[in-house]
Amino acid sequence: MIDSKFTYKINGFPIKVHLWCSKKENPILLFVHGGPGNPFRHKVKEHMLALLDHYTIVAYDQRGCGGSYRPYIRAKDITVESLIDDLIVLTEKILERLGQEKLYLVAESFGSYVATKALLKRPDLYCGYFGYGQLVDDMAALKIQYHKALAAAEKYGDKRSFNQLRKMGLPKGKREKDSSRFFSVFYPLMERGMASYEEREIKPFLESDEYSRLEKRSMEAWNRLYRKVINNLLNVTLLTENLHFDCPYYVVGGKKDYITPFELDKGYLEKVVAPKKELIVFPNCGHISAFENPKRFMKELRKRLR
Repeated sequence: MIDSKFTYKINGFPIKVHLWCSKKENPILLFVHGGPGNPFRHKVKEHMLALLDHYTIVAYDQRGCGGSYRPYIRAKDITVESLIDDLIVLTEKILERLGQEKLYLVAESFGSYVATKALLKRPDLYCGYFGYGQLVDDMAALKIQYHKALAAAEKYGDKRSFNQLRKMGLPKGKREKDSSRFFSVFYPLMERGMASYEEREIKPFLESDEYSRLEKRSMEAWNRLYRKVINNLLNVTLLTENLHFDCPYYVVGGKKDYITPFELDKGYLEKVVAPKKELIVFPNCGHISAFENPKRFMKELRKRLR
């Protein structure tokens, strides 16, 4: 059994990796986190290690966050293309390390965009894709989110939020100033009755033994860094791509997903050309089905990534 943490220098920057392996010949699942800048090694460790009976598992922190953060990294160093190229080089290094030719990508949210672009750029490296919280098109998502917010405000009788939304209108884009005003209304409406973001995301990260004390202490620093670059990572779309893949392409859609809306998944899959493709619906899940219903997620993954 291999349970190893290490850091590669990739394209001039450190990339922290955790690899779990019971047999070196097992197929490899490379997990790609979203955010942007929201590492999830602790979630993979807590929920996905039952897959080790048949797979090798690799999780990593993207450039500039988690264990891959360094004080010298600047905003200009983090671009969509740099994250895609880092994933490609990491793939090559993992394959070389384990003596294999291809691996599977398992990707979440913004990571699903990064992973899909890597797959399009270097199809020779990958034997399959399994995405959830699939990022399809930021502007199309924004339109759906706006109307969902209006409906939620009406449902809750929140006249103040309803009037604010009607007055501001549909934001012009996620990079625009009006989008920050919109999301300050959107998230409280959509997350009414849910645990806070701090309870859902920050606290589990800080309480996990997956990260070092230094990595935990650096959390606010890399959050500040990603707040500086976030506008450069938004307004992306996969709908303008030639979505032809040489390997199976699967998307898990949570019907309650309001971040990358489920309503876009079917139309997106219709544009995909692949030897096998499928939309796997999780009716009671939201954005992160892998960790909301890990038992079913692993079951569906096992059926398809062989």
